[in-house]
Amino acid sequence: LGPPDDEYFADGLTEEITSRLSLLQGLNVISRVSAKLYKNSEMTSKQIGEELGVAYVLEGTVRWDRGADGQGLVRVTQELIRVVDDTHIWAESYDRVIDDIFSVQGEIAEAVAMQLDLTVLEPEREALKSRPTENVQAYNNYLKAIRHADVGWNNADGEEFEEAIRLLNRVVELDPGFMDAYTAMAEN
Repeated sequence: LGPPDDEYFADGLTEEITSRLSLLQGLNVISRVSAKLYKNSEMTSKQIGEELGVAYVLEGTVRWDRGADGQGLVRVTQELIRVVDDTHIWAESYDRVIDDIFSVQGEIAEAVAMQLDLTVLEPEREALKSRPTENVQAYNNYLKAIRHADVGWNNADGEEFEEAIRLLNRVVELDPGFMDAYTAMAEN
């Protein structure tokens, strides 16, 4: 929810939560590419779940209320839906300052595991809490770069790739230890 300019941010959070869920033993997670096909679908969660052959669908919204400094507050609302009867088995809203967005991603993954009665081992718990960077500005630029790279791949648009590389260079200026940025540079 919110302005279209912030869609990259919601997409990035979706990808991070998906990645964290895929770390959990006993949980099979549909790829983000497959899930992305349903982003603006009018289908019900039950229809989507049946089409994908999954037992549960995790859906949600992201709202970013930027302050004057561009930081502000983020609200992430998640709902876990059982496909067979289209019922909500869990829902939660997480209100955080943008600097705390990484903890929300891990908290959501852990809450889903708890709702599905999965045992989360200590190494998994630590992985759920991991942060790719401590620099939120670097992370924001990284998410923008990923969005530009996706558009570049989808439209064979060299200008989008150039913008992605420009943003990734900015990311590593802000945080030279942000390894995901180097990986993205190599891919683009």
